[in-house]
Amino acid sequence: MMDTCELLIRTERASDEYGMPVVQWVTQGPIACGLDDTASPEMLNAEAHVFDAQLRLPIDTVIEAVDRVRITHRFGAMLAEPVEYELLGDALRGPSGLMVKLRSTELESQ
Repeated sequence: MMDTCELLIRTERASDEYGMPVVQWVTQGPIACGLDDTASPEMLNAEAHVFDAQLRLPIDTVIEAVDRVRITHRFGAMLAEPVEYELLGDALRGPSGLMVKLRSTELESQ
């Protein structure tokens, strides 16, 4: 795997003044990964947006559907600005690693 990423593990450790949990992201990594940023074929139809990218992770990676991934290096080169994705469902186990489908969080931050 030629890319590097960080896992952003979702935690809810505190409450705000209304008793609602405050979400915090704990960074784990760096981890070797493999990003395929080819969007799903259904992307041609905006209503059927399925996923923006897929990511291969080492087989022993512990990750849940509520977590996120930050890509920091592509093909060994550091990105000027890391790219962050949310996971779409649970990781699928393959013969040599885990595969997760991703959706960009870029629109969320605007």
